[in-house]
Amino acid sequence: MHEANWYETVRHTPQLQIVVTPARHFSGRTFTRDKSLWEGFALATPERRISFQW
Repeated sequence: MHEANWYETVRHTPQLQIVVTPARHFSGRTFTRDKSLWEGFALATPERRISFQW
């Protein structure tokens, strides 16, 4: 597990970059709403780019 800010590259090899991105997500698990920051991930290789948000 790594802690990172948005748009920061967490792991970088010549073939793979993992970039933390902001994500919009409803955070209403407690009585205070939208106090959490959510993130997504962009995986980039020389051939493909994939993004995940949750």
